[in-house]
Amino acid sequence: MTGKERYDNIEIPSQLSDVIEKATQRGRAHQRNRRLFRGTSTLVAACAALMIAVNIPGVAMALSDVPVVGSIVKVLQVGGGESVRTGPR
Repeated sequence: MTGKERYDNIEIPSQLSDVIEKATQRGRAHQRNRRLFRGTSTLVAACAALMIAVNIPGVAMALSDVPVVGSIVKVLQVGGGESVRTGPR
């Protein structure tokens, strides 16, 4: 028996189309979850970078002059930009 004859004699299972359909659905769900996770991670990283940037005094002063961004910077600054007290009150 040659390789071609063995290939032609392979039996195809009757439930093969069901297995392929389920695997395709699992793959699509996995892609959707991955895309959602990537988008959420990007948003969280951007928010963290913004919070860090607006609390650096030089960056905060530069951004406070920009019309719309300035008000956002003032809201996001931790402590309002005041000097830190080290002694008793």
